[in-house]
Amino acid sequence: MALALYPAVPEVLSVLFLPLSLMAPALVLLSSIQLLPFALLFSRASRRRRAVEAELPFIAMLLYILSHETFPNLRYAFERIDGLGQEIFPAFHAESQALIRNLTYGTRSELSTIESTFSSHPSRQFREFVHGYLTTVSSGRDLHEFVREESERLTDLLEERWKSFSGMVASVTEIAFIFLAIFPIGIQMIAGALLSESSSSLLLASMALLVIITILLLAWLDYAQPTFHDGRYPVGRVGFTSLVLCGSVALNLLRIINPVEAALLGLIASSAFVFMSRAFFRELRAGEEEVVGMLHDLAEEARSGVSLPVALSRLKEDSLRYPSLSPAISTFVGLLSLGRPPKSAQRRVAHPAWLVKVSFGLLAVSFETGGGYEQLDRLSLSFRRICDARRSIQSSVLPFAVLGASVPVISIASYWFLSDMQGFSLLVPGFSFSAGSLSIGVSVIATSILTGFIVSKAYSSSFRSLVGIPPILLSALISMILFGFA
Repeated sequence: MALALYPAVPEVLSVLFLPLSLMAPALVLLSSIQLLPFALLFSRASRRRRAVEAELPFIAMLLYILSHETFPNLRYAFERIDGLGQEIFPAFHAESQALIRNLTYGTRSELSTIESTFSSHPSRQFREFVHGYLTTVSSGRDLHEFVREESERLTDLLEERWKSFSGMVASVTEIAFIFLAIFPIGIQMIAGALLSESSSSLLLASMALLVIITILLLAWLDYAQPTFHDGRYPVGRVGFTSLVLCGSVALNLLRIINPVEAALLGLIASSAFVFMSRAFFRELRAGEEEVVGMLHDLAEEARSGVSLPVALSRLKEDSLRYPSLSPAISTFVGLLSLGRPPKSAQRRVAHPAWLVKVSFGLLAVSFETGGGYEQLDRLSLSFRRICDARRSIQSSVLPFAVLGASVPVISIASYWFLSDMQGFSLLVPGFSFSAGSLSIGVSVIATSILTGFIVSKAYSSSFRSLVGIPPILLSALISMILFGFA
């Protein structure tokens, strides 16, 4: 709060003693410092809310598995969550530690402590869930039925959030592509109309503005996207590839290489990155699809009277059905056969897909409680709905990804068309167009790379997948060659 109060005195002094030309920048700087703590608090609360609401449907599934027991209270459930480790439910792992600490050292009753711990939680959805759970327990109603209904309702909400995000990202992507397509040629026309030394400064300023707008757009997409704790590709490789892409634009701007060479350099770097990262993202997508079938097969085995350890052993033998999950199944079953506790065994399961880790975490809970196997089919159905909702984003964004590949084509074709109309300025007074290829080349390469970042984020829901950049740079390279651009 000190950062919010201390700038007030300099602000008053700035208004009283500084001239207008200095007062405005000083007030902007001091106001930014003053608002910084509130922005950080809002960001922290927002991250906490989004993370908890993303995990809440799976927590409800966990409680549904535990509901076959006599009295599966929330303290018991949160102790189970804490025992699973931070990899499965990172947000609820922190919430469980806070609750266990309050229950251990608090003096109030268990129900009162649970309600007071989460009464000020930023997620209204979580507060309502806790209140409904405690009300059901205190009133003696059917807890099994409550968690079943809540599990279905929360899964419906998560599915709806992914579908609404899919529609939103398609619309935003379309608008962004239209803007990026007309940006290079529009700036070139303005610079040509100026016909002065300020045209190069205008180009640099406009490119900086475009980068800022793209970053804000990507941040907005990330904020609107439902949280999912999938594994992340190493940031060092992403950073190195991004640095090479920015370097290609800088070298072109400094006239060390021409636009065609800059596009070729960016294409080689991004293609090499996509080639190296394809195994990681392929395993992630395959794991999400295969875990649904694995849970369904385990449920079918349970219906026929086969125990869960025997069913998992059969899945281990039939590894060809689940190639992506085969190492995870072998690790889990092998550690169980050696006498390791289920919680310890599931922590050794390594897979980039979060749904796979959640599945093995729920299986570990089923092992320890000795029940809940009959709920695996319901889990399989819930996982399938969530996976289908996430895949709907790719199908909705794919047409706009094709549109993104046309962005450099439109820009270069417009430049080629207008450059052939320079003689038209003799007939129409006031019409002028500078045919300098350096600035338009820099603009096309820069907008192609930024368009690729937007396509990658929209298509894969990840900042660390650059799958959209190579097709767009290839489109820019072919367009430059066809239109005689150098």
